[in-house]
Amino acid sequence: MEDEFEVRGNWWLPQRLDHKVPGILKFSLERGAELELFGSLRSIFEHAERAEGHGVVQFSITEQALELSGRYPRLHGEANGKPYTLVDCFSVHREWGISSGRESEVIHVNRIMRGAIFDQDGVLEGSGISFAVTYLTNWILETGIKERHSWREDGQPLGEEDPRYTLEAFEKPDRSVTTIDGKTVSLKHRVGIEGNRISQRSITQGFHFHIDSAAHKVPIDSLLDWAGDLQDLVSICSLKTAGFEFVRLWHPDVQRHLPDGPAIPTPIDLFAQWNAKSDQPPAAIHKGDLLFTFEDFGGIQGIRRWMDVAERHRSSLGRVTATRYARSMFVSDRLLNCAAALEGLDRTITGYTNSTFKTRLGRCHSLAGEPFVTLVGDVALWAEAIRYERDDIAHHFGRRARSSNIDTLYLWQSLYFLYVFCLFRLCDTPGDAFNVMKQHPEYVRLSRQIRSLIQGGA
Repeated sequence: MEDEFEVRGNWWLPQRLDHKVPGILKFSLERGAELELFGSLRSIFEHAERAEGHGVVQFSITEQALELSGRYPRLHGEANGKPYTLVDCFSVHREWGISSGRESEVIHVNRIMRGAIFDQDGVLEGSGISFAVTYLTNWILETGIKERHSWREDGQPLGEEDPRYTLEAFEKPDRSVTTIDGKTVSLKHRVGIEGNRISQRSITQGFHFHIDSAAHKVPIDSLLDWAGDLQDLVSICSLKTAGFEFVRLWHPDVQRHLPDGPAIPTPIDLFAQWNAKSDQPPAAIHKGDLLFTFEDFGGIQGIRRWMDVAERHRSSLGRVTATRYARSMFVSDRLLNCAAALEGLDRTITGYTNSTFKTRLGRCHSLAGEPFVTLVGDVALWAEAIRYERDDIAHHFGRRARSSNIDTLYLWQSLYFLYVFCLFRLCDTPGDAFNVMKQHPEYVRLSRQIRSLIQGGA
């Protein structure tokens, strides 16, 4: 993935192909995207109020006119021979050049789509999405790389033609499933070579997902929702925030035509300042750090079941994973998010609209079953501790400082695990995964802390 880049090109409004402005597009995962123009896309008078009288034309430039002139739902551009569509843009600084004669403009860009031009009135849509997230390869826990070390039995040096080390790379076949709503989810494996060919040469491997829609085209936001569902899964299983490593969109009309050959689908690279950013490099994650592995989860069939469940419960799932992704969120807000998510989950499953909070908690821990009972011990004491903490936070109407105390932290984490257990039950996750989870140091630590907290409170 390109964590940051900078390209020079020409940029224009979709309806004004004849007015192209040179500028520099800058992108960084940390700072987002910005377009610096050496000119202006619009005249200062474009949205001004015009009045004529006695042969004189007067323009009144209001604050509203200035705001409208700086809104750009979509911009087009070309840089280094590649087309760009910039989405959800607005001006943050402008020099109109009234006195100096030099115009300039700085525009904030929410999304960059490199590889295609989407018309002003065209729907942002595609037929598929490819993406990788950090820790996915660690979670899959498979390799297509083999190595061999050579030596002579008599201890003498190897000959010049005898390799000391041999590395071989093999691509594993794609694994695909079809969800209830007809989309195809594929797990793909790729190998590559890195190094400068002089002092270093190495083989790399990685897994990524590809999802094809059942329909010809769907909104891009739907494609990103599907990718987010799998990002959430990897984040849950790795106990880390799994950021996107790359995102590529596919559209049936975006193709490269070879002379006297078939048309080849061409990806559209999507860049944005994602909310979820990776915690650690993949090399720092080992099998013992994982809540459980891809194989424990049921392999590619587990992915199919997860996608079907996540489609139905995406709203509550988003509330829960946000408590991990948002690094600056108060612990009290994390607890409220997970409590609301469990209420929403129970409401979606049962259809009951008037149940009390503790009643919903009771149904959720019944769904989660033995792994959750083992985590908290006395479920009745735990539920009362949660109810008290949740009410104490929620009903002070701003008079209480937002809490970040250690008891709130443990109670939030218990709600997080309860939601995760419920969703995995809905996915028919194999029992082996729950057995592995119960042995994880994070589970064991939290169990000890929760039991101590609620028994002390009793």
